[in-house]
Amino acid sequence: MEAVIKLLGLGTLDVRFVVIHGIGGIGKTTLAKAIFERISSQFQSCSFLLDIRGNDILTLRKKLSRDILGLQHSKVIDAYERRDMIEERLHDKKVILILDDMDKKDQLMKLAGESSWFGPGSRIIITTRNTHFLAPQTDYQDDNIIPLNHQDFYFYEMKIMELGHALQLFSKHSFKSDSPPRDYVNISCEFVNTSGGLPLALEVIGSFLHLRSMRTWKDTLKKLQTIPNTEVKKKLLISYEELDFSQQQIFLDIACHFIGEKESTHITCGKLVIFSTSFGLNVLIHLSLIKVNEDDRLWMHNQLGDLGREIVEQECVRNPEERSRLWCPKTASNVIQNNLGTKNIVALKLTRLDDEHNFTSGEFSRLPSLRFLELDGGNFVGDFKNLLFNLTWLCWRHCPSELHATGLRLKKLTVLKLSESDIMEDWNGWGACMVNDNLKVIYLESCNYLKRTPNFSKCLNLKRLVLKNCTRLEEIDSSINQLGHLKYLELDGMDRPLQRIPPISLLPYAIDGMKSLSVLKVEKQDGIRELPPSIEGLQVLKHMSLSGCCNFVELLIPLES
Repeated sequence: MEAVIKLLGLGTLDVRFVVIHGIGGIGKTTLAKAIFERISSQFQSCSFLLDIRGNDILTLRKKLSRDILGLQHSKVIDAYERRDMIEERLHDKKVILILDDMDKKDQLMKLAGESSWFGPGSRIIITTRNTHFLAPQTDYQDDNIIPLNHQDFYFYEMKIMELGHALQLFSKHSFKSDSPPRDYVNISCEFVNTSGGLPLALEVIGSFLHLRSMRTWKDTLKKLQTIPNTEVKKKLLISYEELDFSQQQIFLDIACHFIGEKESTHITCGKLVIFSTSFGLNVLIHLSLIKVNEDDRLWMHNQLGDLGREIVEQECVRNPEERSRLWCPKTASNVIQNNLGTKNIVALKLTRLDDEHNFTSGEFSRLPSLRFLELDGGNFVGDFKNLLFNLTWLCWRHCPSELHATGLRLKKLTVLKLSESDIMEDWNGWGACMVNDNLKVIYLESCNYLKRTPNFSKCLNLKRLVLKNCTRLEEIDSSINQLGHLKYLELDGMDRPLQRIPPISLLPYAIDGMKSLSVLKVEKQDGIRELPPSIEGLQVLKHMSLSGCCNFVELLIPLES
């Protein structure tokens, strides 16, 4: 770490790009995180953009806008237009920006194109497996090369861990101690050497061997010794192959569709509601195949994510429609629009589409196994009776204000996420989604025409309700008091310039029927002056936040004498 800190030259006023490079699994992201945590307090603004290679530029730029500029954008803005805005607002700010797992010139040019974008003393840290796109010798016919014609870039190559440190890391995961027991010292050293000293391999393999027999240790070592050190994913595949079928399915679901998703969006009472059991998730965490990061998001190392997606691609190399999961929007769209869907498909990502695109009942009739569906724009058209009957998770950005489908009933829907949509209280999709005892999570964000929530009386098993940045929201339907299983309620507004905001009630007078509510967040709601006195009936409430409610006057709870 100290070598990188030295390259950063924190005492100087120049703008520096520091590139941490090395093979996958060697610890580049871990090092960048440690540096970020150590020095971020020295900067005016900071942002850590994870897994750039696996995300689209617009999503990354929106996060950058939120992190560094404090802006919330409810509508799609062209990547270049947003770039101009970021340049204009950043040029006088001292910022630290981490660009993790970058591999293309285009990504750099749209996120941090030139040092002139940033204020004096700013630092941009890039992690990458390959510095080819940053090579100083420029072939101008290759768009993946960027010339370094100034002194802004500094490079640090990650080295393989020293034996002592590698053995300590392996022991922490295999024995939960800093060193192996005497009887395991030799074989532990063999595992360290066989793993090539790569932190990711040491962590995953060590976690897999925890509490296993010596016979399992020896058998696993034999398998590893047949795999070259450069083929990291094949080493990681050993842990995947030891999972049972349901655990493998959860691993593939997360690798293909849920990296970066908030865990709290899907977990209630310790159970992962989008899957049939929480045990499988805990096994994956124990084996270091997935993690939950600091801001409550599901996280998987890039090598493991690549492994999961490669496993799915190998289900049928030539015909994507025969695979179980389609996460590439272009591929998914081609399968749907050409009526190539099959019973094998359980997850689809249909994003970056024209808002006017229509999905017909005929297209979806070929997808009886579909569990997860992510949409961006478009509409359902036709008779959807008895279609999408296995759908568990629906995420729809730019959802239409009126569905053109008839007969739609999502009876197994567990998670409903709608964002940046013009839906209102009388939206004709509420019935299709909410007449359902299985519905556990409703997450609405930036639905700016929504003044009043729908009636909740048909989804009485709801456990988590989030309404975020719905700027015109004035009232929560009184039926919320019937949600006796609700555990988490978040009503999050957005930061506004100081202005006179008319008072609103938002919450109904009676809320004491929410007997299971343990977390209540009413934040950045300037119209809120008070909370109803019935709040005293929330006997299991453990956490309440009124952060950012600038005009809040009093909590109307009678004082005990």
